[in-house]
Amino acid sequence: MYSQKRVLTLEMDKDTLRELFGEKTANLTKETTEDEIKRIYDERSGGYDQEQLAARVAYHKPLIECFHKALKEVFQDKQKDQIKIIDAAAGTGLMGVELKKLEYTNISALDISPKMLNEAKKKNIYKDFICASLCRKPIPEIETGQFDALVCGGSLVEGRIGPSGFAEMIRMVRTAEDMPKETLGFVYKVLKN
Repeated sequence: MYSQKRVLTLEMDKDTLRELFGEKTANLTKETTEDEIKRIYDERSGGYDQEQLAARVAYHKPLIECFHKALKEVFQDKQKDQIKIIDAAAGTGLMGVELKKLEYTNISALDISPKMLNEAKKKNIYKDFICASLCRKPIPEIETGQFDALVCGGSLVEGRIGPSGFAEMIRMVRTAEDMPKETLGFVYKVLKN
């Protein structure tokens, strides 16, 4: 079972943001427009993976390990290839790489930047690619409850996904009414902690 310690902190100072995400993205604020965000990530797309490696950023690996543990607990009777996952703010697909290593294959990528998604396509991991903003809801290409699970890493900081994005992420994932009764205790623990 899960420990009660926190895994992720959303508050980071500018130096940490700069180290993790680069100079241009460290300066994003809640006033930054979607067009600006899209432009910045389009510009960074070709060298993004190398930047992450050079900065020794590996947040995606421990996040996916935690995600994998959660999926095993919630979907005990479901094969990995049957679990429909959406990688929200997928970028170049670094989270998808880790999911593929764990043998998940039913993964869709969602990102605001078409050039980041083009980089993700080169990795041959995702089944579908959706270029849209999480903050414009609802995303027409995604049905309510279409996915079993959602993962989002690196974008849950100021200036990236706004509050309306959370409502959209919740909309696209199956609700408690659709889940087997034995998983509800797990969902409660996650929401509580």
